[in-house]
Amino acid sequence: MYEDLSEFVVKFVLYVVIPLIILKMISNLQFSYKEGKSGFLTFITGSYLAPQNCKVIFDWQSPTTVSNLATFIIKFYQRNHKPYPITADDRVSVHITNGSQVVPCSIEFGDLNPSLANVARVTFSPKKSGNYTINILVGNTFTHLRGSPFTDIYFEPLTPSPHETLFVNHCSTVVCTARNLHALIIETRDRFGNLCLLDSQINKNFDESSDFKVVFTEVSTERRIDTCYFWRREISDNSRIALIIAFESSGVYHALVSYKGSLLKNGDFNIVCLTQNEAEIVKKCTLHSKSCYFNARLLPPRSCPKESYTVDDKTIKLKNVVCFISPKQLKINQYFLKIIPKRLATFRLLPSTKFYFTRNNHQNLCNPNILTPSTPLSLSTYDLQSSIVNVQWESSINPEEFIMIDDGSQTPIELVSSNRNIIVAIFTHFLLNRIGGSESFRDKQDFFYSEVRRHHQKNNYTPGRIHLKISRECLLDSSMKAVRSPSDWCKKFEIEFIGENGIDWGGLRREWYTLLCKALFDPKPCLIEGSDNLVEAPLFMRFKNDKQGLIHPNPHCRRLTAYEFAGRLVGKSLLDSSFGSNGKCLINARFCRSFLAQWIGLRVNYRYFEQDDPDLYISKIKFILENDCSSLDLCFCDEEYDNNGKLKRIVDLIPNGSNIQVTEANKIRYLDALAQYRLSTKVKDQIEAFLKGLNDLIPDNLLSIFDENEVELLVCGASTYSLSDLRLNYVVTGAIYDFQKVVDWFWRSLANFSDEEFARLLQFTTGCSILPPGGFSELNPRFQITSSLTYGTLPTAHTCFNQICLPDYDSFEDFDRSLRIAITEGSEGFGLV
Repeated sequence: MYEDLSEFVVKFVLYVVIPLIILKMISNLQFSYKEGKSGFLTFITGSYLAPQNCKVIFDWQSPTTVSNLATFIIKFYQRNHKPYPITADDRVSVHITNGSQVVPCSIEFGDLNPSLANVARVTFSPKKSGNYTINILVGNTFTHLRGSPFTDIYFEPLTPSPHETLFVNHCSTVVCTARNLHALIIETRDRFGNLCLLDSQINKNFDESSDFKVVFTEVSTERRIDTCYFWRREISDNSRIALIIAFESSGVYHALVSYKGSLLKNGDFNIVCLTQNEAEIVKKCTLHSKSCYFNARLLPPRSCPKESYTVDDKTIKLKNVVCFISPKQLKINQYFLKIIPKRLATFRLLPSTKFYFTRNNHQNLCNPNILTPSTPLSLSTYDLQSSIVNVQWESSINPEEFIMIDDGSQTPIELVSSNRNIIVAIFTHFLLNRIGGSESFRDKQDFFYSEVRRHHQKNNYTPGRIHLKISRECLLDSSMKAVRSPSDWCKKFEIEFIGENGIDWGGLRREWYTLLCKALFDPKPCLIEGSDNLVEAPLFMRFKNDKQGLIHPNPHCRRLTAYEFAGRLVGKSLLDSSFGSNGKCLINARFCRSFLAQWIGLRVNYRYFEQDDPDLYISKIKFILENDCSSLDLCFCDEEYDNNGKLKRIVDLIPNGSNIQVTEANKIRYLDALAQYRLSTKVKDQIEAFLKGLNDLIPDNLLSIFDENEVELLVCGASTYSLSDLRLNYVVTGAIYDFQKVVDWFWRSLANFSDEEFARLLQFTTGCSILPPGGFSELNPRFQITSSLTYGTLPTAHTCFNQICLPDYDSFEDFDRSLRIAITEGSEGFGLV
């Protein structure tokens, strides 16, 4: 019996229990395959995601045109060809590239309709024309879906947009010769800035003769000229067409060029047409780039922008003057006894110096406030009401000889000269040679960088590296001691902070720039380095006491060597930028417009108070401009007070200014003198020291081709931050499972950032809080987002690679709090974790 029982137990175990255990183990066994892992039964039935069975359906047929939004659908299927309900847990990754540029996209999984649970919708913005590559990956090993990568996707540009189509090598004054053909090249671009190929399928119905309209008006007679131009396709470049002009007679013409009823981006300009003799004179004067001069007559200046020429029954006498034109400036002199010169005005050869031509009637000759349609009426100088005046001229004035010269900073000069067209032509020739042939900022920037490189190569520029050991405790002094000679400034800096372990691959240098800019340009008083009690006046100050105030040299700081060092730092930034974006480090500072104007040699005037010192402008300057100041008891002097409000001294703005009363007739002179003293003369030594350091590395004649706003953009980069720009120019690297959730949290958090927090994020990630002039697209390397492979810790960054590392968190609130802590508390320093 026991034997039978034992035999039964053995057989039961062998034939029942063990098979059940084995079957259970097999049912739980994970079979690995290239798409992922699945159970045995799932594998047998084929109810798992099969990349080779998935389908991609595009909402367009290639080729198609660029757009703000493009969508395609991915349908997921199982191995048994049944729909597979897709979710974010299935590790779907979509990578879209246009050349070397990564195009961001978003993925929506599933649908409210259960029958569409296997659908994922992908959207992106194909704004750049060209070939696109779409990679669709799934699974642990990121296996390609069927057909991936899709490489035969091409987006064509749209039809030309008048807001982006423009003349190349543009100048506000075009010079040509009568009865000679002159070509003006138009580059057609769509609303996204893509070059439009005029012979492409999308533009096969393009007709320049009907799409483009040109209106030429003779300025002196206001007569339309319709038979002086024709169109021609450019054979070498299908994106360009040429407007060929040929005028029968010399003179000044105003041009308006539009596309489908809208004015082109730079389609409003003047044309000076020379006779053959005048063209020969211009050629002779500009052949060797020497100075030349011409006689002219000067109209009496207005003492006030709102004051017109009102002279009761008196004859206006025009002064005889001489106009000198050189490759650097246009100077107007008056001679006494025909030998003693007196300089009346000087205009530098800059794009900001403009010429204006009046119409052919006596009212306009007497009141230069009425200008041609091409005049920018938004200029405060000319935004005036016209008035009829009763003036008798000493003789009849030929309207074809009248010209107004204005640089936007000093009182306009109005001349009458039979050589007007020659003067304008020579000035324009010298100007275009100086700025590289075009007035656009991008063209001037390229020309500037090439000239800076050529200047340093001509002066035996020796590339190399210099290792700088910097102390954080004595940052400014240790930096000034570490680099002294101009030759050292031309080398590439490698920064080592004393007491810290780190190899400078670019991040430490950018951090040094940021900290040094804070030490130099922060208006807050600080302790003198090496002392415990003494307080040093800051190098720069703000007229407006808040964080948004612009900075200006501090007249109370006499540390001129520091100003010279600050100038060299700005010059170093420009020099590094000219040799490529890899070494580019921008200056983190917001300079006053009057200070920037003096970098390029402009004379300051009262208009700079509006941006630099808005409180003074509203309380005093604007009041004087809008009211009669004869009863205010003002003199040509400025009062200076100490911190307690006690009068320190009275400064004459002009010789014997304390005894000269300010009247309605001379108040503009008073305001300009006040601006010249407060914004320039008062800080003359500081500005001269700064410019000495700057010009040691950057010649002043090169920097002066820009205006104040362009100089700031060149030196400091973009001052505003665009989240959409960042979303178009970022890269996700090292993506792992569930990281898309963290990336979505990152964008959600940034949507609520203030400008200051955005600046801190940039400083945390890239080492600098200011973007290059082109925004995020010019960051090199691109802004990178990657997983830190940790959980719940603070985000970290590698500034050398513009990379931010984001951990995973339980909730968005935890992520948002950790990111804000990291960028505010961990934006400085280098250490080993």
